[in-house]
Amino acid sequence: MKELERIVTSEELEYAARQITIEARRLRVAELQAELGTLSAALNEFERQYRARIGSLHTEIDRLRKDIAEYRDRITLLKTRIANRDSTVADPPPFHDDEEGPDPEFERASAKRRRPPIDPETAEALRTVYRQLAKRFHPDLATTPEERQRREEMMLRINDAFAERNLAALEMIARETERDDPTFGYRPIIERLAWATLEIDRLDTAITGLEMQIQTLRGSRTYEYWRATELIDDVIEKLAAEAHDKSEKLTEKLNELVVAHDKLRARLDARQRFRQIAERRLRAS
Repeated sequence: MKELERIVTSEELEYAARQITIEARRLRVAELQAELGTLSAALNEFERQYRARIGSLHTEIDRLRKDIAEYRDRITLLKTRIANRDSTVADPPPFHDDEEGPDPEFERASAKRRRPPIDPETAEALRTVYRQLAKRFHPDLATTPEERQRREEMMLRINDAFAERNLAALEMIARETERDDPTFGYRPIIERLAWATLEIDRLDTAITGLEMQIQTLRGSRTYEYWRATELIDDVIEKLAAEAHDKSEKLTEKLNELVVAHDKLRARLDARQRFRQIAERRLRAS
């Protein structure tokens, strides 16, 4: 009796092709993550050295800028009082501009993480997806130390997403790891094809995001300084000299404004004293 031969369907061939695509995309994601990690570490170290050696200069520059703005306001008010022959207007309060921070050259924005309010339906969906993932990746189900470590890392991601009430992140993890489900291989080929399509889309999105992050870092001024020379100390010394020159120029400008302010203040005080003397003589007569 002739043995029956299993015919491979077009859907199975397509699924096999998509698996190859998925593995290639995952390799690319891993390469980009490694590149991003290396670049971020290098720039963070450069920024740390920069701040350690130049941070105080930028603090001084920030203070000088605020003092200059304050004295400009005071001079403007004194000129107005002199022009109006009015000595009763009070001096302006000390200048405080909380929105003007340090030189943003090496500043990186960091948004505060907040837990958004959610409706009961979303809360129930969060718990459902979380339970499914926790059952799938519980570390106690591991059979080797390597698998346990992988499961623990995955549970960290799952717990973080649940703590942030991020249903989209949990669902993304579920789609990403759906293939790890022991029953996945027994599912209809149509379902596996649908998963493969979503996984390719997810990986393409991840690749685009990583490439944009790398491009953003490479387009930053920090990257330009870091790449300017292999001798980072020389770059930092140059930046320190530039910051020192800026500080000296601002100090000189502030001193000029202080002198101008004091002259106007003395002129206004003298006029007020003359007015008081004239008023006393008028009363005496």
